[in-house]
Amino acid sequence: MVSKKCSKCGKLKCVEEFPQSYRTNECLDCKRARNREYMRNRREEHPDVIKAQLDKYRSRNKEYQRQLYRRNKETVINAYGGKCVCCGESSMAFLTIDHIHNNGNEHRSKAGRYKGVSIYRLLIKEGFPKDNYQVLCYNCNCSKQHDPVGHRAAHQNAKLIDGYKNDKME
Repeated sequence: MVSKKCSKCGKLKCVEEFPQSYRTNECLDCKRARNREYMRNRREEHPDVIKAQLDKYRSRNKEYQRQLYRRNKETVINAYGGKCVCCGESSMAFLTIDHIHNNGNEHRSKAGRYKGVSIYRLLIKEGFPKDNYQVLCYNCNCSKQHDPVGHRAAHQNAKLIDGYKNDKME
């Protein structure tokens, strides 16, 4: 193990704890602390410049996030068949991911940072598990949740999604 002495803190550290650049003898911890202090001072001394930079990039970042969301949603929906398993709806605007066993609330409480729209990132990361998720259109998903008699779909051409017949309520 090759070690090197930090010029800032004076500690002897492993070479891997220094930046890749050969020009500095400052360890990564000291470099990060120096950078944090620099940015803190810059924000205090030039708040108008920082605000202008944030305003400039905010709209670009917002558009990037929208595109990333659409791309992830399309990837996931296509991996799960690309259409509603109940009624066959294939318009991406209406499709959503459904928890087959109605455990979405439990899943969201344990999901940590993978909540809401980022479920698409989670499914991509997990390799599209087929046993707990399916694609439903928003109407079928809502009718599955709110129908008190066996989660029947809201339209005539609907298929069986939860083990119950699609008869009209009596």
